[in-house]
Amino acid sequence: MYLRKSLREILEKIEGNYVKNFNILIYGETGTGKEVLAREIHKKLKIEGEFVAVDTSSIPETLFESELFGHKKGAFTDAKEDKTGLIEIANNGTLFLDEVSNIPLNIQAKFLRFLETRRFRRIGDIKEKESNFLLISATNEKLEELVKEGKFRKDLYYRISDFKISLKPLREEKEEIENLMRDFLGSQIKFSRRAIEFLYCYPFYGNIRELERFCRYIKFLNKKEIDIEDFPQDMVEMWCKKERLNDRKIKDIVECMNNKFLKIMVENYLNSGGNIEGLCEELKVKKRQLYNILKSLNIKIPKNKLQ
Repeated sequence: MYLRKSLREILEKIEGNYVKNFNILIYGETGTGKEVLAREIHKKLKIEGEFVAVDTSSIPETLFESELFGHKKGAFTDAKEDKTGLIEIANNGTLFLDEVSNIPLNIQAKFLRFLETRRFRRIGDIKEKESNFLLISATNEKLEELVKEGKFRKDLYYRISDFKISLKPLREEKEEIENLMRDFLGSQIKFSRRAIEFLYCYPFYGNIRELERFCRYIKFLNKKEIDIEDFPQDMVEMWCKKERLNDRKIKDIVECMNNKFLKIMVENYLNSGGNIEGLCEELKVKKRQLYNILKSLNIKIPKNKLQ
């Protein structure tokens, strides 16, 4: 699996057994590879136990305590048998808490106490157990803001963030797009120049996860050569609606995109309140040139947009 440059640089800084005693907090937008990095840290530190990944957003609040700490048979109505909690399963390994901000406040207090003592009780049990593991938490939220709003405990925030890591979004590492696509697709599929240029312009708000989804779509097409016309329509339309026109001249847009998608961009500009004068300024062209472009795109201008 290919790791982009920023992740490799982070891993180079994580050396020695001392890191095993730190609680690591990874910040990053959705899809930036937080779990991928966590797994690589687990491997790099040669931790013997399991890597236990927990998507905290998928756990109902009423089941959170049982999922984390486990329970004894009969501890509550649906406790038909003993249950081993994730904290116990992760002993001698790594516990990865994805979207840690979703832990309910009442559970945060109990989890904090566990982190301070490394001892816990299953629900309904009187016997304490111990569990030691590397804790890696991840979030796309600004925990400092949640602390100010009273939605996340300040003491827990400090406890889980001995070592902070921030992951770059893909749009800040666009030089890695082609490397990642080769990893997802192999080297047999070729992209046209304008297709590559489009991908470099595209913001990838879903980051690596969105790029991987795009590559699955391309693989499904079963074509050896890919051009913009082969891209998912929703992907292109979304980009056209968000992209500003004045960042590049008309010839650059035409080179990068076919007329179908250029038309979407121009119509979106006009429908959002722009007029001919503004469009000329945006595209850095004279009116005569613009009218020729609009005619070629078969775009009819409403009278109220002519000024």
